[in-house]
Amino acid sequence: MNKDPRREELVHYWLGKAEESLESARSELEAGRLSFAVNRLYYVLFYLVTASTIRKGRKVRQALRSACSLP
Repeated sequence: MNKDPRREELVHYWLGKAEESLESARSELEAGRLSFAVNRLYYVLFYLVTASTIRKGRKVRQALRSACSLP
């Protein structure tokens, strides 16, 4: 399978954002700021889902809308 290098670059970008946010969450947790740590973890998950969606070749906005829509 021939991967689009631009797509992989975007995936790499979002995975990097997830890693940065995870480091920040650890730091906030160690400082006793639980609510800030949870906030950072929310973004870790958001960035990971974004990277996964891009890797699968789906449009991020469309995937988020379908994931959040009510039945």
